Amino acid sequence: MKTKIKFGFLVLSFCFSSVALAAFTDVNDSAPYAEAISYVESENIVSGYPDGTFGPDKSINRAEFTKIVISASFSPETIEICTLSRFVDVDEENDWFLPYVCTATENDIVGGYPDGTFRPGRNINLAEASKIILKSFGHTIATGDDVWFRPFIEGLAERNAIPTTIQDYDSFLTRGEMAEIIYRLKTESTDQPSMAYSGNGLVQKSTPPIEPSDVTETVASEESEDDSTEETETETTEQQEDETTTTETAQTTTEEDPTEETSSSETTETTETEEDTSESQEPVTTSTGANVSYTSYSDTLLESGLNDQRPIALFFHADWCPTCTALDQEISDRLSELPDNSLILKIDFDERTDLRSKYKVTQQHTAILFNSEGQKAKSIGLSFEDLKSVLQ
Repeated sequence: MKTKIKFGFLVLSFCFSSVALAAFTDVNDSAPYAEAISYVESENIVSGYPDGTFGPDKSINRAEFTKIVISASFSPETIEICTLSRFVDVDEENDWFLPYVCTATENDIVGGYPDGTFRPGRNINLAEASKIILKSFGHTIATGDDVWFRPFIEGLAERNAIPTTIQDYDSFLTRGEMAEIIYRLKTESTDQPSMAYSGNGLVQKSTPPIEPSDVTETVASEESEDDSTEETETETTEQQEDETTTTETAQTTTEEDPTEETSSSETTETTETEEDTSESQEPVTTSTGANVSYTSYSDTLLESGLNDQRPIALFFHADWCPTCTALDQEISDRLSELPDNSLILKIDFDERTDLRSKYKVTQQHTAILFNSEGQKAKSIGLSFEDLKSVLQ
């Protein structure tokens, strides 16, 4: 009898364990991030969709991400009493995400874009998500780096909290990856492989896990970050090639109230970098004695450059794109290293849809190159060294 009872107990325990991991119909116990997804569900951080799915491979927009992270960090009472909007695209009467965005704003977690928007419908990328999540969970990060998102990416990497499925700063987060980041931070789990910051993108860490540091550092104000690039922009990194209405992700219902949708009319194709990422950088106009120029685009400058047979690069740049802002800064800092007589014209990827159409540009961080004979070529994601080489 004892043996039967023991066996029955083991079977019952196994069933409960399986049920715990199978809380969502699209997440079994062998699925990527199954343990993390089970954790965020058991901790009431994420409750999934009404149809019983979690959607681990779906992107997540800025409104949803902010709601999830703020709910995991602040009491319902604190969130409910926050009803003021500082953003022109967050309505105090009709937007379900208002209390979460308000709480995040009041606690210096988000700051919005220079144009006064929050862009709730944009998918969120790693750069911007790293800032929101670290600040929300009380991790103090020293800021002030020329690349605004670097301290936050490094903060996650220090805690081994960047899943290896995330390949770049402006990669859109999936809901599964979001769950994994939250799980690693909340449980201080540092035994999993993690990506780390490098000047040319993310790389996999090769060093042993580092225990999270308890050292308190000075956190710079959101406004000072806005001087380098707004948080993402992590939207983000939020991401827009076509200025269309909010896509499926933007309209995705929230975990807790599936009837509520984001009302933002934003696009969701290219990578974006969180509001703090979106720190709009003023168009740069710089030149050197070697007659190398980096300035904002105009038809006149392009025509003049072609007539003078100058090597020219049209740089399609977006303030919410981390790799764009990094190259933008490097061009400004190392202008004198470029070939004599070079002309680089900076084009706003979001605003100049006419030039995107003309040159068949479908994503940010694209360069259209003209040699001294006016011949054209296209390069996507080029580095400063690439630019230097092609302008020869």
